[in-house]
Amino acid sequence: MSKKAFSLIELSIVVLIIGILVAGITQGSKLIQKFRIKTAQNLTQSSPVSGIKNLVSWYETTSEASFDSTIDAVSNNKVSNWYDISLQVERRNNATQTTEANRPIYTENDINGLPTLKFTESQSQSLKLPDGTVPYNNSPYTIFIVAKADKTCTYTSGDCGLLTGGTLSTNQANAFRYNLANAGQDKAGFHNPWWGADATTVSSTLPVTSPHIVVFYYNQKARRIIFNGSEQAMNAGATSFINNQATAVDNYIGRVASNEYLTGSIAEIIIFDRALMAEEIDSIESYLSKKWGIKNS
Repeated sequence: MSKKAFSLIELSIVVLIIGILVAGITQGSKLIQKFRIKTAQNLTQSSPVSGIKNLVSWYETTSEASFDSTIDAVSNNKVSNWYDISLQVERRNNATQTTEANRPIYTENDINGLPTLKFTESQSQSLKLPDGTVPYNNSPYTIFIVAKADKTCTYTSGDCGLLTGGTLSTNQANAFRYNLANAGQDKAGFHNPWWGADATTVSSTLPVTSPHIVVFYYNQKARRIIFNGSEQAMNAGATSFINNQATAVDNYIGRVASNEYLTGSIAEIIIFDRALMAEEIDSIESYLSKKWGIKNS
C-alpha cells in the first residue's frame, strides 16, 4: 500500500517538474522575443534613415508607434492601420484598411524572430496610402522593401504587388512588384516600372521566398533594382524610361492594379523622393541587413 502511495507521490512530483520546465521554456521564449524586439527598436532609432533628406514615408513592424498596439500588434490579429514613423514631414502618410476582410495579418515571429505583416492574395489584403505617397509623374525615387514572397501567388501573369501609386485603370502608375514568370514557383524577378514601360530584372530566378531586401531606384534617366546588395541586370521597357504620365492617386501596399495582390510578408518599407547616393543606399542596406538578419552581398 505504501509502495503505491509512494509511486503516486513520485508521479505528482514528475508532473510538477514538467510543468515548471514547460513554464520556464515558455517564459524564456517570451524573454527572447522581447529582447529581439528591443534590439530591433534600438537599431531602428539609431539607423541613418531619418538623417537622409527627402524621406517621404517609413513603415516597419517593430516600433511601438507602428500600430495600434493594444488592438493590432497581437499575433494573428488583422491590422487596420500601419503608421508612418518618419519624422521629416509634417503629414504622416499612414496606411489604412477600412474593410476588415481585406486587412493583412500581424505575424509575431516571421523574419529573424521579428514580426511582419502577412498579405494573402485570395483575401485581397492590402493597405491604402494617401495620394502622392509613392513618387509619381517623372519624380526620382529610392524605395527600400524588406519582404518575402509566397509561392502561391496565382495571378495569371504571375505578378504580385508590393507597392503602387498611380491611376490603376489607365496604366499611369509606378508599380513595384514581383515578376513571377512561372506562377506558383519559389523564384522570381522584379518589375521597377512605369506601368506601360516595365523595366524588369533579367534574372527571374531570385530566391524571393527567402527574406530579402530589394531597392527600387530611379534618377530620371534609368531604373535600377538591387537585390540583397547585388545590382541586377535589367531589361529596359518597351518605351522611354522617362515617365511623365503616372498620377498621384491609388497608392497601395500589397497591391498593384485591381487584381495583382501579394501573397507573402512585408516587414519594412522606406520611401524617398530622391535618387539617393551610393553611400546613402549602402548605409540603409547595412541597417536593414543587421536588423532583419538578411545577408547583403
